[in-house]
Amino acid sequence: MPTRLDGFYVARYEGLNADARWGFGTLTLREGKVYGGDSLSLFMGEYEDGGDVVTARVKVFPLAGAYHSVTDVDSKPWDLPDIRGNIPKGFLLPNFEVRLDGQRYDTHNAVSVTLWRIVGF
Repeated sequence: MPTRLDGFYVARYEGLNADARWGFGTLTLREGKVYGGDSLSLFMGEYEDGGDVVTARVKVFPLAGAYHSVTDVDSKPWDLPDIRGNIPKGFLLPNFEVRLDGQRYDTHNAVSVTLWRIVGF
């Protein structure tokens, strides 16, 4: 069933990689599912719209096997089990923006993701 968050987004994140660097990727939110990625990883998961809070559970898959960062090696999928942000109730503007915060399950590094909706469905 379609949701008010459905659309194509640009994502800016911090803490997603093992060395907590920032980066950009793209996401599609559609009917409670998350699909996306960047040049190093694919993102898949699900989200829930709680009216004034959005909560996502996302798994991150390295694209080309292990890649090295300054502090660690990411070589297997890992989870963002509970990343959330506040959203307005009711109608969302076409260029909707939201910041979600959480932490990696494996390293407990803080993660923040800002999403800008480019196109709504």
